[in-house]
Amino acid sequence: MREKVELVSYLSKLLKFILCQKDFVDEDIITVDRTSNTQVFAKNPPPKPSTLNSRLFVMLLVTLLFLLSYLTVSSAFTSLSPTNRLKSHVYMSPPIIYTIAGSDSGGGAGIQADLKTIHSLSEGQCHGCSAITCLTAQNSVGVASVHAPPTGFLREQLDAIGGDMRPNAVKIGMLGSKEIAEEVGSWLQELLSSSEEEPLVVVDPVMISTSGHKLINDSAKEALINLFSYATLVTPNKFEAEELLGRKLITTRDVEEGAREILEMGCKAVLIKGGHALDEKGEEMGYAQDYLLTNEQVSSVGKPVMDRGRICDGERGVWLRSDR
Repeated sequence: MREKVELVSYLSKLLKFILCQKDFVDEDIITVDRTSNTQVFAKNPPPKPSTLNSRLFVMLLVTLLFLLSYLTVSSAFTSLSPTNRLKSHVYMSPPIIYTIAGSDSGGGAGIQADLKTIHSLSEGQCHGCSAITCLTAQNSVGVASVHAPPTGFLREQLDAIGGDMRPNAVKIGMLGSKEIAEEVGSWLQELLSSSEEEPLVVVDPVMISTSGHKLINDSAKEALINLFSYATLVTPNKFEAEELLGRKLITTRDVEEGAREILEMGCKAVLIKGGHALDEKGEEMGYAQDYLLTNEQVSSVGKPVMDRGRICDGERGVWLRSDR
């Protein structure tokens, strides 16, 4: 910075020197002939000041070009310095979103789908991090097998990304076993207790795939339910809600009653996903719909209805509808 100030000072002095040159353009150059003691005009007068000023002007342009080159290179090296990279990371880092879930070899679910969703919905403004809980061999038709790595490896992943990028939000998907669910619960408790601003926590209780394949063993279900107390939102599909409740959800009233029971398991809000529900007569409806229910601490009973074509009030929650 000091060198830049000195260069600017030098240029200002040079410019001042040029502007203050005495103009001799209209004066004759006279010399004295000592032998005849007479004044005569010089045969070869010195260069006109216009020539002198032109040379100085060229010098000024060259110096300006040098200064611009210096400032450009200096700024480039400054931005690449470790100190400035650290400042950029600390003060300009994007929101961080964790996905703790299984890997879907087919790319249609799990961490693969989560990372694509994070990038798409935020238009690239959020950064997604992942911690893999289990590996699946599956495609668009179904799941062939599931493998869970050691629980300690999951914790190593969470500790590694947590030491560098603390999350603004956490999305929890497939856990696969009781041990992994308990490890995630322990990590969540530490995270929430040590955060100045609690991150949003979304728990997707992945237990049954859309194709109907069971993805979690019975001993893990209770450990999974224990995570609901940390959750801002729990998002089961219809099959998973039925697994949590131990009964079928056939009509819209069944879904509303089931959502209230899941809410009592400790979460702040529940969203039962899917267009699988039937109407009161047991017939399939012409639209898909999800049901959102929040507890009284999150919002008061009754929701404003802005679009009757897509949103309608339930007894306490809101139905979100879309064409099949």
